[in-house]
Amino acid sequence: NNVIPEITGSGRVGLSVDRIIAGEIPIKVNVIGETAEGFFLIGEPTLHPASFIVTDIKSLVSEISSAEVTVDVTGMKGSEVERTFCVVYDADGNEISELKNDTAVDITIKIAKNVPIQVKLEGIPAADHVAVSSTPDPTHVMISGSEEELSVIDRVSTLPVNIENSDVSFDATTGLQTLPAGVGYVGSGEVLVSIDIETLQEKTLVFNPFNINFRYGLGNKDYDIVNNNIELVIKGRRVNLDAINTSTVNAYIDVANTSDGELSLPLRFENLDNVEQMTFPLVDVYIQTILNMPVYTEDIFIENKLGGKYDYELLNTVASLNLIGLSENIDQIVYTNMNPTIDAADLEAGTHTVPIQINLPDGVSINGSLTTILKI
Repeated sequence: NNVIPEITGSGRVGLSVDRIIAGEIPIKVNVIGETAEGFFLIGEPTLHPASFIVTDIKSLVSEISSAEVTVDVTGMKGSEVERTFCVVYDADGNEISELKNDTAVDITIKIAKNVPIQVKLEGIPAADHVAVSSTPDPTHVMISGSEEELSVIDRVSTLPVNIENSDVSFDATTGLQTLPAGVGYVGSGEVLVSIDIETLQEKTLVFNPFNINFRYGLGNKDYDIVNNNIELVIKGRRVNLDAINTSTVNAYIDVANTSDGELSLPLRFENLDNVEQMTFPLVDVYIQTILNMPVYTEDIFIENKLGGKYDYELLNTVASLNLIGLSENIDQIVYTNMNPTIDAADLEAGTHTVPIQINLPDGVSINGSLTTILKI
């Protein structure tokens, strides 16, 4: 090494001479910690340089047993490049301090995010068919990139799978959407998609008056359904059709702003979710007006009394009269023309409930009964 010792005075000098050599050893990487939930370390981190190279005296270089770097991935949510110094150890695991901070290493840590795959369909199935499900295999895929890049991606879509005019279920292999620059798939970027095509079916519901309600009617009106066996045809998936019956659909007739007489009104339904209504039934409804009025005792005439033998007394002072008919006939009622009458023929002494006879216009009838109490 051209080392010329300086000698002063007299005596002896001991001189140690050692050869300068070069050494190279692969650098081992130690990973500690856990990535954030839903994120994964892909493979081993890569190192640059990958080896520890040193040129020094032979006695020092020969002590080198291993060179290592340590990286902590705790909480990581994306790929990173970290720079750290290589630590060199002898065979006993002791750090060789003379070589500390001698080599800087760039560590590339590849972190991937596990995201769900969403199947994208295009086209319309054949008539009376529906795509009920589309399932990818695998259901998730790994994508790698920086934390900033991965933070804005929550799912990825397949390339469009064409179901135009399909009438049977099928499987198809397709690719995945193109990712933004800097983000990539871990793996092939292809997925197997299972498309379930179902044939739509029809179901007929048969309604009778007791299955149907009236809505928005008036208190002085009587609404009566004339026809029976009213049919509704619906179309849909079998699982949806099986859940529907005459009770679940809440069938009703809207009678708001209707007039007296026989009308054909649409039957409406509250709950026809997830099915298609194929028929739109009409219901024949007969509407009449109800009139409540009193009949006073002093206005009732008693026929066929046995004068001189019995005394006759009406015990109640008023009877309630409930009439029903078309409004045009109800409007013709005149109380003074009703001439309320009871027939006492063949009645013996005692208390009797007797019917009251009255005169009514054509088309008007008593809804229920009209009676009074007669004491003889």
